[in-house]
Amino acid sequence: MAEFNRDDVQGDLFSRGFPKFNEVYYFFHIKSGKEKEFCQKVKMLVSGKEKHISSINKVLEHWKQTDGAAAKNRTIDDPAKKEWVPTVNALIAFSKPGLDSIQTGLTLAGRPSLDLKYLRLSDPTFDMGMGDDGPDNLNNPPVDSWDALFRTTTIDGLLKVAGSDSQIINNKLEHLKRILGHPQVITDIEGNSPPSLTKSKLEGNTRPGEHHGHEHFGFRDGLSQPLLKGINSDKALKADPYMQTDQNVITVSSKPPTLQDGIEADPTRRPL
Repeated sequence: MAEFNRDDVQGDLFSRGFPKFNEVYYFFHIKSGKEKEFCQKVKMLVSGKEKHISSINKVLEHWKQTDGAAAKNRTIDDPAKKEWVPTVNALIAFSKPGLDSIQTGLTLAGRPSLDLKYLRLSDPTFDMGMGDDGPDNLNNPPVDSWDALFRTTTIDGLLKVAGSDSQIINNKLEHLKRILGHPQVITDIEGNSPPSLTKSKLEGNTRPGEHHGHEHFGFRDGLSQPLLKGINSDKALKADPYMQTDQNVITVSSKPPTLQDGIEADPTRRPL
């Protein structure tokens, strides 16, 4: 695969993800008739001098800072003298309906197509959505039993913000929402997911002590955060060779999963 610019790739693809003690997931809906305006708003997230969505280079720099502080803090007994590094990082992601809305906006603006038709071949589960594919092929529970957050309003996109404390990440989230035109262009999802009492949002914190880094999902399972060649260090790849992953595995392809280069597909149903 050709070399890429690490300033143009979202930073959470790095296997360690974002440095964090707190994080928030904000789900949103793109209002009908606002698709073109939304496309203009999204561009504002990554244009100009200040990039509001974190790149791999930014995340790597934050890890360098936090790892350095952590090493120093291990030699200090007095908690009041330990160094604290304020960090905050963000990503944006879209569902298939969200990509469809973006395609509508691009078409209205006379911009090139996203060629979403390839998703039907390369990632049919994503193309269908969990509501249609999940209950049958993943042994997921029926849609009407899902938390209200995931079955009321169509979820078009997600903002994930993570950092050193809850105040800094919530300030960042509100700033991102304003850039995207909330509530005129994007709106909240009319539902919550316990234990969160706030509609449209889920909060997550790292666990204390010896359980730190062993959260319920996505931190050390090696599946949601694989080691990507060309992004992770050679040292990390050698330490865990089974998690080495080619970059093209996570990109949109024009081939079905069983025919993508370097992949031996073995679809597995979730156990009952």
